Amino acid sequence: MFENVFAFLVPIGISAFCWWMVLKPSTRRRFGKPGYEFWRLNEEGRESWDAMALAAYLIGAVFFSLLTLAFLVVAILVGR
Repeated sequence: MFENVFAFLVPIGISAFCWWMVLKPSTRRRFGKPGYEFWRLNEEGRESWDAMALAAYLIGAVFFSLLTLAFLVVAILVGR
């Protein structure tokens, strides 16, 4: 039983993290700052990096939200 709960919590956690990164620009900037310093990006490179990161977080948030919803539907149907 507990392996099912863990399998359900993983997509919820990843989804919550991705939505947090999509909705909080300050958090995205804080997580992206080490990458800026490592790659020594100019202003245009930073804007491109930010746009790609936002797109990746948004895709991840939608995917893992739908996966969580699918797990929930399956759990309800199997639990009948």
